[in-house]
Order: sequence, then C-alpha cells, then structure tokens
Amino acid sequence: MLLIHTIEVTPFSQNARVLWDSTTSSALIVDPGGDLEQIFEVVDSLEPKQLDVLLTHAHLDHAGGTAQCLALGMARVDRPVRLLAHREPILRGMLQQQAKHYMLPISEYQNVPAPDVLFDCNEEFTFGSLTAKILFTPGHAPDHIAVYMNPAETTLIDDRGRPQRTTSPIVLAGDALFQGSIGRTDLPGGSYPLLIRSIREHLLTLPPETIVLSGHGPNTTIGFEAANNPFLQD
Repeated sequence: MLLIHTIEVTPFSQNARVLWDSTTSSALIVDPGGDLEQIFEVVDSLEPKQLDVLLTHAHLDHAGGTAQCLALGMARVDRPVRLLAHREPILRGMLQQQAKHYMLPISEYQNVPAPDVLFDCNEEFTFGSLTAKILFTPGHAPDHIAVYMNPAETTLIDDRGRPQRTTSPIVLAGDALFQGSIGRTDLPGGSYPLLIRSIREHLLTLPPETIVLSGHGPNTTIGFEAANNPFLQD
C-alpha cells in the first residue's frame, strides 16, 4: 500500500511530502524545501530500507533543503540515495540568488547537487513496487514536472496527521495547479500561456477523479478544477 504524508514547511507554507511503499520499505521525499527535522521525523518513523528524493522544480521553497536532505538520507540507509529531477538545470544552480531575492541569508542555502536521474516528459520510473509517470509541466518554472500514480489504494495523511483512504489516482502537481488557482508565472522562466497549455495537455487529460496534491494549500481533484478553476474556463 502507498502512504503519502504531507508536511507543511518553510515560511512559504510549502507542502513537502514523504511517500512510503510498505511492500518494499521504500520512501521518497518530494520537494524538501526546508524544516528537514519535520520531514525526517516522518522518515525515521518509517525506518526505510531505500530512500530517494524528487524535485517537482527547483524554486527555493521546494528545493532549498535538497543538499542537506541528501546528506541526512545517506546517514540513514545503506543504499545510495538518489536525486530525481527534470533535466533542465538552470534553477538548480540559482538557489543562493533566489535566497537573495527573498532577502534570506545566502549562507544557509546550497545549490542543488547534480541529479542522479534526469527526466523528460512521459517517462516512467519505479518507486518501490510502484510505477509513476513523469509529466513535463513548465510555465511556473522551466524545469517543472508533475508525478502521476495509480496505485490500488493510497492513504493520504495530512499535516495534522489525519488519514484519508482512496482508490483514486494521484498526481503530485507541484506549483502548476492549485485548488481554484494556478502557479505564478512572473518569476524567471515563467510563462502564463505555457503554464495553461501544460495544465490542459498534461493534467486536465487525467481521469477526473484524480486527486491533485499541490505544492501549497489543500488537495483538490482534476474534475473539480476542470469545472471550477477560473483560470481554466473558456
């Protein structure tokens, strides 16, 4: 069974996540933006045999803790901890510049290390016993990806520890799509027309019952956003 823990981190209220495949004792950390002690409190409770890290994109609030996260992970498991990300590299080398933009202390941030696995669109990868599909969704950021999974059953655990069981497909949408909104497009590499196209071509084509796990804010579904999101109405 798949468990997905949501942990709200950083002053940006970013939804980091820990995915857990109980069949293989494998964990996947998605978007370790910061507050790593909270993330690893969940990881340590699971005692994984395998641990990897995935970035939906390399904005500071999603990737600011990546280097430290990899180091902490490697101290906990015997197997190598891999970093998975899109092949577009530009933002991964700009974390200190992003910190300066937000008037945060540059010395507290490291650029993202070179990933071990690089993705294009529509590639599949294996996480434990599960298969996930990568959807390239630029517009908010040039390296932005979403992750689509359709496990037999998933338990979603929110930031307050409340569980929700579902048999619906799951998409980790990063900052492309939110409940009633979309990602901002005024940052370097952003494009409003490109983001709308990404959402329409790669997210709204998913089954309407698909649960959207966004990078900020509450969960939603593809069907609800297709019918109600004001940015997606013709």
